Amino acid sequence: MVAKYLNLGCGSRYVSSDDWLNTDFTVHTPGIFAIDLRKKLPFQENTFDLIYHSHVLEHLTRIDAENFLGECYRILKPNGILRIVVPDLENIVREYMQILDEIRAGMGTAPGKYDWIMLELYDQVARQTPGGMMLKYLQQPEIPGYHYVLGRGGKEVQEIIHRAQDSYSVKESPSKKFNSQWHRLRYYLYWKPKQFIRHLPSYLKGLPSVVREKSIAMLLSQEYDLLKISRFRNCGEIHQWMYDSYSLEQSLQSIGFTEIQVQSPHTSYLNNWHQFNLDTESDGSIYKPNSLYMEGKKRSGNSYSNPI
Repeated sequence: MVAKYLNLGCGSRYVSSDDWLNTDFTVHTPGIFAIDLRKKLPFQENTFDLIYHSHVLEHLTRIDAENFLGECYRILKPNGILRIVVPDLENIVREYMQILDEIRAGMGTAPGKYDWIMLELYDQVARQTPGGMMLKYLQQPEIPGYHYVLGRGGKEVQEIIHRAQDSYSVKESPSKKFNSQWHRLRYYLYWKPKQFIRHLPSYLKGLPSVVREKSIAMLLSQEYDLLKISRFRNCGEIHQWMYDSYSLEQSLQSIGFTEIQVQSPHTSYLNNWHQFNLDTESDGSIYKPNSLYMEGKKRSGNSYSNPI
């Protein structure tokens, strides 16, 4: 049976059904396929009735995002639906302004509200380490503005809090295997440097990741910090761009989508959308509150020439 619906960058939110094809950048679950969304999507034109991606588009550069939306258009059937969920820049900015006005007016704004909304606005754009300042905030034993934070982030933030606080208490200890390989590496580097450099690429490739990183850090010295930042900034975690309803609509129109409309977590051009529980939980609560939900349709008989 050929799938009718495509979920791109699904993470942990997917539908186990023959009607759905679920994909992600990396795969940790059977039945989910790995696809790099920055490249041409491996599907024929006019394949799917609906394409869905949630909190994916903001992780792509503007050029990659435009190409990606073009690919979505290409593989949709005529009159097919593209459903996009992204962080709502307008919502975040308006919330920030309201909180700032309350503080200036001496209205006794709850502790933590300002700090959290600033993290929502900037942290995932500016961070240089996994989780950034947002993760540190959620790891606190007593989270300022806890209920406000949950109201903004929903179940996703609640899950992050549980994971963060669990991992915060875990202490790792170096293994004997790591120590022996590390001492051998130092021996060859100091006493047989020519042999070490000649075989360096193959040597590093065969090392466990922890030892390999130690080796690279020792070789690069102060430059290693720059390498780590560069790696992280290109790993897919940070937000490369943010969207409001106007800019997202403009992006979709430029590709050729029509009947563009802001939706809610519960509504869609697809009549039975709520049954899939991708944007909502089984009890009807919203998985990622304060997101922007937008849909557009592929114009009948129209194709898009993508430069990818």
